[in-house]
Amino acid sequence: MSNNDEGSISADMAALRYEVSNEIAMEEENLSLIGRHNERAQRLVPLLIGVLVVNAILLFLLPHYPIYWIISSFLLYMLYFIVLLVPTTRRVRTPAEKKKGLKAGPRPKMRGIGRVVLRGKKAVTVAFWNTFFIGTQTMARGFSLILPVTIAFALLSFASGTLDLFSASVITAQAFAILGYYYVIIRYRPYSKGFLRVVSRLKVDKRTEFHWQAYLKGVLLVLIMLTVLVTFVVTAVLLPGQSLQAFIDNIDVGAPPTLIGLVVVFASQFIIVRYIQGFDSARVSANFIRAKLSFLHDDVLLGIEEAERSGGPDLPARLYQLQMRFRVSRIYKVAYKDIFGILPTYPLIVDFMSVLEEDVAEALQEEMPLDIPPGVGARKGA
Repeated sequence: MSNNDEGSISADMAALRYEVSNEIAMEEENLSLIGRHNERAQRLVPLLIGVLVVNAILLFLLPHYPIYWIISSFLLYMLYFIVLLVPTTRRVRTPAEKKKGLKAGPRPKMRGIGRVVLRGKKAVTVAFWNTFFIGTQTMARGFSLILPVTIAFALLSFASGTLDLFSASVITAQAFAILGYYYVIIRYRPYSKGFLRVVSRLKVDKRTEFHWQAYLKGVLLVLIMLTVLVTFVVTAVLLPGQSLQAFIDNIDVGAPPTLIGLVVVFASQFIIVRYIQGFDSARVSANFIRAKLSFLHDDVLLGIEEAERSGGPDLPARLYQLQMRFRVSRIYKVAYKDIFGILPTYPLIVDFMSVLEEDVAEALQEEMPLDIPPGVGARKGA
């Protein structure tokens, strides 16, 4: 290796170290800002109490209040999914960028998006898959509070004669299906590195001895998990609208629900779900940032130091591998979203503009080096 080559590699090493250090500083600030969520959320407690009081009053003032609650809960659920199904195609700001008032970063230079997508189709597919299920997980606890009330109101309305057996059964079955869908996502974490590795066989360790029995058990387990997941996805995502329509067609409450009543109940449920989602998205994103910081310190920075100490003819290849691992680790991004300055959430999203960069798409063909740790439903410290 010539002196010029050594100087170039040293400069590239220094540039990578500088870039990683900046990333660490930004993520540490993001983690600090997310850590203040509980303090910010306490300011919204009066709003939450007000919402509960208003609904307690409406329970006695609105005829057939349970019908308003049931219809609003399904409308809310469907609208939340519409938002989640819209892909993130633009760069959004992190909590640190939001605090500094920074605008969205420049778009990366991409040469032939079609060719990149074809070469990195596995990465793009995984990116869409992960974005959907990560976002869905943070909604779980909020709807796990709303839907049991929906089930209780459906059974209560049936007992009082307001609903017939068919309507009560449709609502109860659909609500249980949605709750089961959330449970499956939290239990199996279909966006996790382990799940994706088994399903798509992103990487096979050739040093591991192949065992047919273990392989068949693994395949069977994956097939069962996928079957359960697909069943709940279809039931929970595609059927709520049909269930709601069947319910509305079969209710007989004398007078149809008024628009203003539905708007008030819908807004109340939205605030409750959004408030809880703020805590859960903060927990998921904070766990991810901690894992990312550990990866940047222990994998990338230490890798740079070790490569510089050892040197050797394979130094350029090791540098390139470190660069790719760093780039791939940046495809996940913690965003900051609020509604008129309140009810903040911190969704963990996939930065699709990064995924579509040619080098990143190519690197993603091997394996994502950074996993998404448990958040919602995980034990403290997990």
